[in-house]
Amino acid sequence: MVYPGHMISRCIVCVTVVFMAASHVAAADKPLIAHWTFDDNSSAGASCADASGKGFNASPAGKAGLSRIEGVSGRAMSFSGRHRLRVPGMTDLTKVKKITLSAWVMPASFQTYNEIFRKEDAHFRILFSFQENGRILSLGLNIGGYMECDARVNPKQMLDGMWHFCAA
Repeated sequence: MVYPGHMISRCIVCVTVVFMAASHVAAADKPLIAHWTFDDNSSAGASCADASGKGFNASPAGKAGLSRIEGVSGRAMSFSGRHRLRVPGMTDLTKVKKITLSAWVMPASFQTYNEIFRKEDAHFRILFSFQENGRILSLGLNIGGYMECDARVNPKQMLDGMWHFCAA
C-alpha cells in the first residue's frame, strides 16, 4: 500500500517516485515508477492520475480530507486531517537499488509524524516524512534492516505559506 500524505495535519503535496532524479516525467533517464501531480481537474474524491503511464492511480481510502486548490504550477491537492490514498497493484519495491522521492509541500501545521509518502510490503518500508513536529525531514529505508536518514529543518521556515521542494 502507498500512503501519500498519510497523517499530515494539513499539507499539500506532489510526490514523484523515480529510480534516479528527474526534473519532469519526460526527462527521466531511468524508469519512472509513479508520478502523481495531483493537478487533475477531477473533484477531490476522484482518482489522482499516475502521469508515469504505468496506471498506478491513487484514490482516497475511507473518509479523506482532500480538496483541489491552486499549486506551484496549475492545480494541487490539499490534505487535511486523517487521510490516505491507496494505489492498487503498486510495484514491489523490495528489489530497487536506487530511489529518489521528491515532493512540493506547503504545510499549514505539523504534528509529531507527518507522512509525505509511505509504502509497505510486508516488512519492507519506504517512508518520507516530517517528524518531531516538523524539525526533521526523514527518509526511512530497509537497508539491512530499517533505518532513517534524518535532516534537520526549521519548522518556522516551512510554515511560511510558501511552497517548498523536498527530495531524498
